Amino acid sequence: MPISWRLKSQLKYFSFFAIFVAIAVAALIFFLRPAPICTDGKLNQHEEQIDCGGECEACIGNPSELVTNWVRFFEVAPGRYEAGAYVENPNLVLGLPSLKYQIDLYSLQNNIIASAQGITFANPREKFLIYEPNLVTLKKIPARAIVRFLDLKWKKLDSKKPELFVSRNEFTDDLDGGKLRSIIENQSLFPIQNISLSAILYDNNGNAVGVSISNLVEINGEEKANAYFTWRQKFNPTPQTYEVIARVNLFQK
Repeated sequence: MPISWRLKSQLKYFSFFAIFVAIAVAALIFFLRPAPICTDGKLNQHEEQIDCGGECEACIGNPSELVTNWVRFFEVAPGRYEAGAYVENPNLVLGLPSLKYQIDLYSLQNNIIASAQGITFANPREKFLIYEPNLVTLKKIPARAIVRFLDLKWKKLDSKKPELFVSRNEFTDDLDGGKLRSIIENQSLFPIQNISLSAILYDNNGNAVGVSISNLVEINGEEKANAYFTWRQKFNPTPQTYEVIARVNLFQK
């Protein structure tokens, strides 16, 4: 039985309407879909594997843990201490663009009497100093210090380290306190910016007796700059060796 003209028109209208509704629904689903995240179980946002790589954490099995070589605290005033932790990232291409940490001071009875949190970074194959300047214990005496690392999110990094070199250290120690002047050289052809500097003073036995930090905004290519570190009190005995660490966050472009 032939289809009437009217029925044909209705079918044509219904087809156009169905197509329009399908397009509208698809567009609505597309624009209202949740933004991709690193825990959605999907391969998106340039990820190398599901929920890792790209914008997410590096696709890794078991990265080597950060190595804490030592943690020391130093009294700067009655009931007030500063602390330093000498840490190493042994991973060849994995680092931490944002490393959250916590330093705790413990009493002889193994109670936490002061605590501080902070954020730094850890480039691959790099040693660095974590420094906290203001740990208040009031009348309590600390016996030991511990550093803990929080919420580690590793990233792959292939960037070359900047050509920074500490060419000279000059230390003076008097009644006004200790002072260290270091000369930092940029041995590359290009400016290096946002340079983080750490200084560690050692005694005859290689024990850290003082720590401090500084920074340089920029060193032009093939130029030098002075960096200064200070301590409030005179050392007794006078430190014998000095280590200055110059680094930049390679994850920041």
